[in-house]
Amino acid sequence: MPVKRRLDKRRESAISAEVVAAYARALELRKQARRGEVDLDEVAEAESTVERALSIRMWEPSVFDLDRLYGPDDTGYARAADLRARLETALAAARVHRKSAAPAPSAPTDQTPVPEDVGT
Repeated sequence: MPVKRRLDKRRESAISAEVVAAYARALELRKQARRGEVDLDEVAEAESTVERALSIRMWEPSVFDLDRLYGPDDTGYARAADLRARLETALAAARVHRKSAAPAPSAPTDQTPVPEDVGT
């Protein structure tokens, strides 16, 4: 009798462009929250979006407060540290790619367009 092969629902290596963009957004919101510009609920929502995408449960160490709330002897610390390192690497690569893809600003020209004579 054939048996359906069940795949693991956890996506360990799910560092996609969308996850990196969500991580960058969450980091930016955290900076803005420290300055008092953003509501903490918005920061929490951005962080939970990243954690859901990475299959991080709410009782597992987060990639955001890893060093502040958890230690190397905590369960799940190694996984969260690995995910954070991979996110940081992907974010740095995305920033380099974005810089290299941005067009160089053109130098302003001193030539003023001369209006053409219109025949009357």
